[in-house]
Amino acid sequence: MSTQRLLNASLANLQLCLSRFNSNTASICLIKRKKYPRLYPTTLINADGSSYTIRYELPRQIIKMPLELDKLTPEEQLKVLANRKPQKKAVDIVDNLDGDTFSANNYLKKVTRKK
Repeated sequence: MSTQRLLNASLANLQLCLSRFNSNTASICLIKRKKYPRLYPTTLINADGSSYTIRYELPRQIIKMPLELDKLTPEEQLKVLANRKPQKKAVDIVDNLDGDTFSANNYLKKVTRKK
């Protein structure tokens, strides 16, 4: 009877130990895999503006393909390169020296003295 109990106990321990050697066991650190186990729906936008949904291994929402400058006409190349350059902000300088309308009396009501 005691040998039967020992055998059952050792089989139970063996099954418990074997079930833990799995890739899906809980662990504190990250699972080190080269690829994600699932594919994510991602929108792929081509250079011509067309778009469609693909399955991608990384969780991205949009992937935009770059333009090929070799296939564009010279006018289109100039447009694309002009759009890539940073644009300068327009600064308007107004000379209003002859009509100086500053008056300190307008600001005296904002200044209060403590007594």
